[in-house]
Amino acid sequence: MEQFKNLDKLFDVPSTVTPRVELPISVTQEDDDYQTARNTIKRILLKGESTLDEILNIARNSEHPRTYEVAGQLIKTMSEVSKDLMVIQKQMKEIEIKSKSKQINRQTNNVFVGSTEELIKLLRKEESKIIEQ
Repeated sequence: MEQFKNLDKLFDVPSTVTPRVELPISVTQEDDDYQTARNTIKRILLKGESTLDEILNIARNSEHPRTYEVAGQLIKTMSEVSKDLMVIQKQMKEIEIKSKSKQINRQTNNVFVGSTEELIKLLRKEESKIIEQ
């Protein structure tokens, strides 16, 4: 950062210090890769924003076309990274939906304990209760 201070003085640019933002990482076995990828992409976006601010500041002061070109490329890259973040979010939701659909929410097992004769009597009683139209 020391070399940038000299450039700031040379171009009469106020030096700005962007605070470093740490994102909490909550990692479980199930979503380890997802969380790692998501946190990495978020860090890239945060760094890209601060870098973009600096590049735009340099571009305004120097009015050099190359600096505007670099800023444009960074904006494009950041938008692609944002799309990647949305893609992994969508994929994670699809995985969660698939895993939930495979789970058995409720299972009822009915067991009759008795003889065949008792079962037939019970079934006949139930049959007599049925009202047909």
